[in-house]
Amino acid sequence: MIKPFHTLPDIMELGLLIAKIQNGSGTDREADEAVMDLFFTRGSRFIGVLDEDDQPVAVNVWVNPRTDKWSSNAPRSFTSSLDDILRTLREFLPETTWMMDAQAELPARAIVRNGEEFKARSAPTPERALLTAFLVVCDQVQRASA
Repeated sequence: MIKPFHTLPDIMELGLLIAKIQNGSGTDREADEAVMDLFFTRGSRFIGVLDEDDQPVAVNVWVNPRTDKWSSNAPRSFTSSLDDILRTLREFLPETTWMMDAQAELPARAIVRNGEEFKARSAPTPERALLTAFLVVCDQVQRASA
């Protein structure tokens, strides 16, 4: 069973996050962190950081719950990077297909499909359109497998 989110998010909170992303513009680090929290857990890991005595130091990082390996010590830039969105899409829903339509003077439009789950979303930027469509499909897949 595919479960993209590590826990089933509250539908109201997820809806508010999606609306915030869909209606916002520019980089939003708070939204980036909230999206990171949907897919990754937080944990303390030794990732090569040493203290002044050259002793390993555990760092609070995001951990991929599927591999139990640390992914990042900072949130990915979901609201401003197509690469970060697509990397996460390939990690958690690898069979997913997507399409983007972005023209000058018009809102960007993204379509994300995973099996029978299919969503289209518009937003001010291509990143935000793709991210919101991806989150809605993840939610549908997660709830269908619950």
